[in-house]
Amino acid sequence: MNRKNWIRFIGSLFVGGLLVACATAPDVELVSAVSLNRYKAVLTAPSKMVPSTKTPDAALAGNGDLGITLGGTSDSLCFYIGKNDFWRAYPVYPGGIALPGGLDLYAEALAGADYQVEQLPGSAEIKGKFTKGKTVLELTAWVAATRNWVIIELTANEPLELSSRLWAAEGNTSVTSSGKVPVNWVTRSFEKEPLLRWSSHIALAMGTPEMQLPESGKIVLQPGKKQWIAVVRIRTMILFNGRKRL
Repeated sequence: MNRKNWIRFIGSLFVGGLLVACATAPDVELVSAVSLNRYKAVLTAPSKMVPSTKTPDAALAGNGDLGITLGGTSDSLCFYIGKNDFWRAYPVYPGGIALPGGLDLYAEALAGADYQVEQLPGSAEIKGKFTKGKTVLELTAWVAATRNWVIIELTANEPLELSSRLWAAEGNTSVTSSGKVPVNWVTRSFEKEPLLRWSSHIALAMGTPEMQLPESGKIVLQPGKKQWIAVVRIRTMILFNGRKRL
C-alpha cells in the first residue's frame, strides 16, 4: 500500500486532514522486539471470557491509551475496543470505565475453521491464522504507538468474502448513534443522568485506505493482496463542570 492512499484515507476521517510521519526504528529496538516476541502467547481455541469484567482469556494489543481484545470464532471475529478515559462517571456501581464498541468481521466460508492466534509482546501485535481445507485467512492487528488508530491487515490465499460491522456498545443508560457518510462511524455517550459526575462522549470511524466500503460492508480479499481496515478514535470528550476536556 502506498503512502498517498493512506494519507487520503486518514484525511477523509478528519476535517482538515492529518500529516502522517513515518520513521525507521533503530536496529536495537527491532532486535528487542524480535527477542520479546519469543515469549508470545499462542491461542488454539476461541476465547470463552470475552467480553469480561475480569482478565480476558484472549489476545490483547494497545498503546497504553487505546486497546483491542480479539474475541469471537474463526468465522465471526470481534475486535473489542477500549479507551482509558471513556467513563460512566457514577459515584456508585455500575460506574467506571466503559466499552466504546468494536468491529466484527464475518467470513461464512471459515465456519468451523482451525483457530490459531498469537499475542506478540515485542511488536505489540495480534497475529491470527484461520484454516479450513485449502482456505486460509491471516491477519495482523495493532494500535499505532502515537495515534489512536487500530490497523488490521488481512490476506487470504484465495478469494474470500468478509463482512464488517462497526458497532457502539449499548445499554447502561448510554446514548448511541451511527452513520455511513462519508465513512462508517458510531458514537456512544453518557449524559443527562442525575448521578453523573461528568458527561463522556466517544466517536469511532472505520474505512479502508483504497476504497469506500459499500453499504453492505463487504470486502472481497484477493489471493496474495493485502487489505487494510482502520478504525480511528475520532474524539473522546469529557464535560467536567461545564468545561470540555478532550
